[in-house]
Formats: sequence, structure tokens, C-alpha cells
Amino acid sequence: MAKLIFYWEALTMLSALIWLTSQNGCRGFECKPFQLTFCSDSSNTVDMFSSLSALPNYSLILLAAVNIMVQFHIDLRVMHIAGSENTTADALSRFDFDSVWSAHLDITLHTIQPPQLSLGVSKK
Repeated sequence: MAKLIFYWEALTMLSALIWLTSQNGCRGFECKPFQLTFCSDSSNTVDMFSSLSALPNYSLILLAAVNIMVQFHIDLRVMHIAGSENTTADALSRFDFDSVWSAHLDITLHTIQPPQLSLGVSKK
């Protein structure tokens, strides 16, 4: 189960990068470099994006993310935050949007379609 959760956490990071770069309207070489910070309660996800090293089943996610980071000149940092301190992410993962909106009055939520990768986490 932990491997499956890690897969979805890593895929969420990639999905966020894809969404962000599709929303900013620039085309690769025309973008100004920028810094981006994600927080995750998954130490595996933090380690993968910090070291740029992944197990084979996760390498397509990491490779796609690195390609986006290079194309759009993104300096990505992924920081660990304890799950107990990340109440917004916890509420989002349970589809508890009312809690999110009550805590963040100005937040805008979007649905995204995760990228379709040819490989996923292996089943045992």
C-alpha cells in the first residue's frame, strides 16, 4: 500500500508541474527562470525530487518532471511537512472542500487530469 501511495504522491507533483506550466502561457525558452516550492508529507517523494533519483517504477514520473523543469527553467524545491501540519492537503485528499474554503477564503480549486504514463507502480 505504501508504494501505491508514493506513486500517487509523485504523480501529483508531476501533475501540478504540468498544470502550472500549461497555465502560465509561455513556451519554454521564452520563460523567465523561477523558483517553485512544493510541500509533501511523503519523505519518499521529497527524497526523489531532491536527489533526482528514482526507482525504476518511478523513473518516468521523475523524467517527465525534470523535462518540464528544464523546458520552463524551474528551480524546484520539495520540502517535507508533517501530515499533521498539512491540514489543507489532508482535507483535499478526503474531498473535504468546505474545510479548505473555510480555512482559505481566497483559494481557487481546480481539477486536473493526471498524465498517462506507460508504466506505474508494480503490483505484487
